[in-house]
Amino acid sequence: MKRIYVTAVILWIGMYCIGFEAEKNPPQLQPPLNLTPPPVASVPVKDSIQSVALDADPALVGWWKFDEVSGSATADSSSKNHSGILEGGLSFNTQSVPGRIGNDVKLEGKDGFIRIPDYKGITGTGPRTIAVWIKTTRPDGQIVSWGYDDFGRMWIMEFIRGRIGVTPNGGYYYMKAPTDDDAWHHVAVVIQPASQPNLHDHAKLFKDGELAEVDVVCFPFTTMSKAAPTDSVFDSLKKCDVGAFGIKPFAAGTLFTGKQEEDYKRARLALRYILNSNTVIPIPGLMSVAEVDNAALAVKERRQLDVREKAQIQGMSEAMWAQLPNHYG
Repeated sequence: MKRIYVTAVILWIGMYCIGFEAEKNPPQLQPPLNLTPPPVASVPVKDSIQSVALDADPALVGWWKFDEVSGSATADSSSKNHSGILEGGLSFNTQSVPGRIGNDVKLEGKDGFIRIPDYKGITGTGPRTIAVWIKTTRPDGQIVSWGYDDFGRMWIMEFIRGRIGVTPNGGYYYMKAPTDDDAWHHVAVVIQPASQPNLHDHAKLFKDGELAEVDVVCFPFTTMSKAAPTDSVFDSLKKCDVGAFGIKPFAAGTLFTGKQEEDYKRARLALRYILNSNTVIPIPGLMSVAEVDNAALAVKERRQLDVREKAQIQGMSEAMWAQLPNHYG
């Protein structure tokens, strides 16, 4: 059975330095984790770092301590008053146990979670910081989530392949070190400011106050995603021996026309383009043996595109990008 203990969750609008200090608030807290907020947050002020009391931080939008011992309601210690409800027929009478700091809430199984009514979370593309204390023996389940169940429109901090990471419901980014050893760990996610933030350039993970080592980055990557990646993160990934995988190389099917022969040709061009860019390993969605054979043929063909092929892929890529929804990415 899954078992997670939560002492506190804290959520900020903005980017914070992590050193056992920042914790964020979730619109939903789910089964296997344990969270406790540290007493002080480091806030960037121009060129210096200034420490402020957590409850006085103007960027703090949620702080759940889970110190309750009865009932099903949990208070928000920030000034936003985003109170939560313990769901799944559970109450603090039975789920409250001594925690790392004060009490915590024990969440077991699939039904126990904490819901924050009338709060949508930090939406849009703005910077954010989430930090929690967790204690668990099971490397699976969500910690914090909000948004719409659609590609690129969710924010989920959870276990991904047995490690703590983050996903916007499309691509994922997770740390190398495990946290399921039945000991308390402070974990955090920071999204840096950017007009169009993405996981591989703007996300940072922290474990126990230090920048976490990352093994794999997986994100949407299709034709023209990085036409000239000379100033991108890919050189750093190679230097640090981090694997980079590009999902949805066909952009959820918007690359295609509905004509099989033409679509097979487009699929091969897209795969050759990505392989020749020397950036990521493409992971296409293949639905039949014929599609697998077509992808294998693309690997066998020469990687470099000639002038005519470059013109073809430019045209079909522009049409593809024009059809993508605004939240895709």
